[in-house]
Amino acid sequence: ERRGALAGLTTAFQFIGIAFVPMIYEPFFNSGGISLVYMIILMVSLILLFVLTLLYTLVKKIDNK
Repeated sequence: ERRGALAGLTTAFQFIGIAFVPMIYEPFFNSGGISLVYMIILMVSLILLFVLTLLYTLVKKIDNK
């Protein structure tokens, strides 16, 4: 039962995300075109990668203490 609920929740959030993406990136597309949208996606991905790396090193330091 847990797997089914988790799968349903994941699928629901995936469809919600698909619906929100055009609304979020539309102003950037209108002002700078598709290349600006790709640049913003790249920047957000790099920021998320940095945050993930920072959290990983923080957890690693906490576990070693």
